[in-house]
Amino acid sequence: MALKLVEATPNLALADVGRQVRALVIDGKPLPLARQIMDAANEAERIDLLTGAVRVCSQALTTKAITPTKANLRMRQIGALDGSEDNTNLLEALQKLEESSPTECQAVICSLSVTTILNLAQPDTGLGAFIVENCTPKRLASVANTIAGTVYISDRHLKEKRGNFSEEDAPIRHISNDPEIKHSRQKAVRRRLGKFLDLVVEAGEESLGEFALAITSYQHEPDEPSILFDTICRLALEDGRESAIDVINALPETPKITAIKIKLGLKDE
Repeated sequence: MALKLVEATPNLALADVGRQVRALVIDGKPLPLARQIMDAANEAERIDLLTGAVRVCSQALTTKAITPTKANLRMRQIGALDGSEDNTNLLEALQKLEESSPTECQAVICSLSVTTILNLAQPDTGLGAFIVENCTPKRLASVANTIAGTVYISDRHLKEKRGNFSEEDAPIRHISNDPEIKHSRQKAVRRRLGKFLDLVVEAGEESLGEFALAITSYQHEPDEPSILFDTICRLALEDGRESAIDVINALPETPKITAIKIKLGLKDE
């Protein structure tokens, strides 16, 4: 039924689409395309196959032949077929799509879930920077909040499990609650968030301003503490992370933010 829907869509020229790509995008079966990619003669041929898959996925999405949820799943499958280091082949495929159709490229990237973005947009990679540049501020804020929340979630799970520990588990409980381990875990999360903020800042001042405005939605009150804001502030004040300082500088003025800006030397008392 879905195939007939796509065939009726003039913008999606299935006559020019290989059956392997159709099997992936329409039926969610990546194996035929995976075999074709494995049998490709060289890297250029593999990139062309990925480019075709990304293009058909974006066209199916923009013509509403598939939903954003399905587009996200298809992009996860396409990403899994890319055997290059740091997903450089997928990046080239997306760049080719951007050259021919920027709107379709942005649409398929904006369909990516937070989990998919975290999987694909690794720090210090070209694909990570490309995804951040083409994503909505709201989605980027959600990604940042998810990263910052990982320590909070893990600590909460530990607290929930404490009541189930027996006396024999006391050493495990003691190790899990060790302050140095907790501190190390928090620093690792801060580094991960810091690298993500680096990508946001590199995307330009306009993108940074929109991102700063978007993350304010994670505070119910202007000066109510939140995991995300607390982590960004610690990145700036304790770690001296320049991208975190830039984010704070771009935030709308509130008494708390103003006080932090004064501490950072961004504003006079």
